[in-house]
Amino acid sequence: LEVEVLDYGSDYLEFKFEGEVFRFRKQVNKLVFQGREHKFSSTFIPSAESKQVFVDELEADVQFVPKAKKSSGLTGGAGSLQSPMPGKIFKVLKKEGDEVSAGEPILILEAMKMEHTIKAQQDGVVKKIHFEEGAQVQGGVELCEIE
Repeated sequence: LEVEVLDYGSDYLEFKFEGEVFRFRKQVNKLVFQGREHKFSSTFIPSAESKQVFVDELEADVQFVPKAKKSSGLTGGAGSLQSPMPGKIFKVLKKEGDEVSAGEPILILEAMKMEHTIKAQQDGVVKKIHFEEGAQVQGGVELCEIE
């Protein structure tokens, strides 16, 4: 395996591997938790879906969660269903193309160790479900569209 270093500095490294250019950006900070100082660093890879985070000798991979779409309010458009809080899609009860009635459950969000049923706000057809079961979502992100 051959890696060609193109550029580097104290907080970044750019290299070429198998014809593709990769640029890593490293951040090093101090993290104070319960009065104890820890060395905190992270490595960001722009094209990846995760970020490596190091606290002292511990390492974790952090998965990126899609940002919430901007809207005028938590309810979004008439057929838009948004997540009321950050959580995990526990169960998808309907699929795209299904007819639904107002008040009918569409999916279940697991947040704060509780299940929250997301229900249709209007009669219609499920146009798009943006996440699969097990996906992590932020509060306010659009989960589903009904038309």
